[in-house]
Amino acid sequence: MRVRQDSFAPGEPHRDLLLIASHGVIVDDLVIDAGALVNGTTVSHVPKSELPPTVTYDHIKTSDHDVILAEGPETETFVDDVGRKAFANYDEYVALYGHEEVIAEMPTSRIFTRRLVPASIRARLAARGNALDRAA
Repeated sequence: MRVRQDSFAPGEPHRDLLLIASHGVIVDDLVIDAGALVNGTTVSHVPKSELPPTVTYDHIKTSDHDVILAEGPETETFVDDVGRKAFANYDEYVALYGHEEVIAEMPTSRIFTRRLVPASIRARLAARGNALDRAA
């Protein structure tokens, strides 16, 4: 997903931000998957043809599932719920850190699909997209 520069507010994000669809962005105290925010203007899918042959994701893992800033907006830290074995550096990680217990997710409501995103958030993102398009 591409979150367009200034999508949430001026300077949020500071520049275009690329996230996987399941990465949580915190909006109005809700954790919303980036894929659920897609509207074609402020948040959009990135066609595979626009990606390089290899994509490197930098995950930030903390002792607890937490909130950090990613180019301005609040996003979640990595929570190991997808199976680290799928990562290219799995063996290296285990050699360095060993096997770890899965940490619990933040006790915050999470939205996985667009239809559950509050209308106020959808409207705000659409308005920002319209303003950005007019300014371009």
